[in-house]
Amino acid sequence: MGTTDNCNLKWRRSSFIVIFNGIDFYMTILHYIFIGLEVVLLFNLLIGVHELGHFLAAKWRGLKVDRFAIWFGKPIWKKKINGVEYALGWIPAGWLRRAAADGDDGGH
Repeated sequence: MGTTDNCNLKWRRSSFIVIFNGIDFYMTILHYIFIGLEVVLLFNLLIGVHELGHFLAAKWRGLKVDRFAIWFGKPIWKKKINGVEYALGWIPAGWLRRAAADGDDGGH
């Protein structure tokens, strides 16, 4: 009876370690997912500030700005204010600013 109890105790300890390592594995995956989300968020903020600078400079210079959108894709939300269409897209990959100067489209 003593030998069987020792085997069960060893098995329980090893299964606990496997479960603990499994939790550690999932925490590592979550850690990398959150790092990826942080990178996407920071890039979007940097690009947004950059494009906002273009938008404000174009407005300041008197250029006609057609559209200013956050993210790409089909708009989730859009509203036209003072001739400028502001929009929020589906794909979190940057910002869009569309200005027309003498009939030509500007933008990146």
